[in-house]
Amino acid sequence: MTCSCGLCGGIFTMFHSGFVAEINQYPDVHCPTCKLEYDKSKTSIACLECGKAKTYSLYWYKMKGMSTPKYCSKVCKAAKEPTKKPSRSRPWQKVVYLAIEAAKQPDGWSLLASVGNKFKQIDPTFSAKDHAANLMELLRSLPNVEIRENAVAPGVAANYSARLK
Repeated sequence: MTCSCGLCGGIFTMFHSGFVAEINQYPDVHCPTCKLEYDKSKTSIACLECGKAKTYSLYWYKMKGMSTPKYCSKVCKAAKEPTKKPSRSRPWQKVVYLAIEAAKQPDGWSLLASVGNKFKQIDPTFSAKDHAANLMELLRSLPNVEIRENAVAPGVAANYSARLK
């Protein structure tokens, strides 16, 4: 039977019974040279999380161009990997507060259209859509900004105002 080595890509012949035995022992078929190197380079490496040793073939990882695993399973890797917490730092928050204050009317409320215009005056590169779906969603994401809907006639688009709490 003609086979192709899973590591070096070389073509070699093998009896069918040898092929079956090879498949039972290894995840892929290797030529005699690679099989010898594969077996010779087996090394036990301890998991960084649980310390459990697992045997790996350094030759296999070298031929595949990969580094040897540091964890024995996905469970250990997930336990060791730090979970990323969302950053609470919002450098654009100051621009939002300045725009609301600059657009403030005598009643203490700022129309959202005016707030958007003030954004462009304060920082021409600022875009609310970089941080939220629209300006209202951006303002709603801030805990100390209050938004209200201004009453208008039926069938007319609503006006919204914002103020700092």
